[in-house]
Amino acid sequence: MRRLLLSLAYSNVLIAMTAGGFAAAALVLCGAPLSPLAVGLPTAAMYVVYTFDKVVRFDPQDDVNDPARSGFIRRWRTPLLGLAALSLVGGAVLAVREGAWVALLFALPLLAGVLYASPLLPAGARFRRIKDVTGLKSIYVAGTWAATAGLLPLVVSGVPIAGSRAALLACLWVLARFFINTVFFDIGDVEGDRESGTMTLPVVFGVERTRRALIILNGATALLVVVGVELLGLSPVAYVFNLLPLYGGVYLGLAKDRRELGFLCDVVVDGEGAVAGLLSLLVCGGLMLSQLSSLSS
Repeated sequence: MRRLLLSLAYSNVLIAMTAGGFAAAALVLCGAPLSPLAVGLPTAAMYVVYTFDKVVRFDPQDDVNDPARSGFIRRWRTPLLGLAALSLVGGAVLAVREGAWVALLFALPLLAGVLYASPLLPAGARFRRIKDVTGLKSIYVAGTWAATAGLLPLVVSGVPIAGSRAALLACLWVLARFFINTVFFDIGDVEGDRESGTMTLPVVFGVERTRRALIILNGATALLVVVGVELLGLSPVAYVFNLLPLYGGVYLGLAKDRRELGFLCDVVVDGEGAVAGLLSLLVCGGLMLSQLSSLSS
């Protein structure tokens, strides 16, 4: 089972499932129905950007941070590229048919990925790439996820965005969950980042301080759901997503043992969205059964 889970992680299937899972959660938070297109487009978009990033760009630093993933990518490079190309073409065609905003949001993570790793300033500048700026990297990646797995499914489903407090909360919630995800990965990559001079939050502030800050933010995401239900009128079914801070608390606690950080990052943390998707399906299934029961009575 461990080998299968790692293969799903290394092939970026797990991160794609996480995108779809958080898209489903955003829809449920806003009271919108799940639709294959609204969930499928974020899934395809994130599969494309992460596969192209790992397979085409292939950062040699990954040989230090995650040698097992690097070896897997070298073995399966051609099939991974083929599947990513199909996802890009198929997703782009469907997104364009939905209109300009959907097409732009579908393309956003790919464009953001190019900018993320490209040297934007001339040689000799202290910071040349977005990924080199302490803190900005994590906000930038989490913001891209919020737009793709939070905003995109809502636009596809026709949820009114302007002035919608539910839409704002859903995007903020995805943003916070992925800020935790991104910084946690920096904890796992701290040795390679320190060696290459990449000043991530764990490198600058230390692993333990960063982990404690993430524990506080993890709890704050639960409070965000409470505020949404009690003050903004979200359905009480949103409380089911407060199981995710419990899930996050487990991996943040286990991070003290650095021997399992690789598995925690690649499978447990990157699989959080798959858990969110499962919770979304359970909520929708429960609502359907409730409606059928009331109709039959």
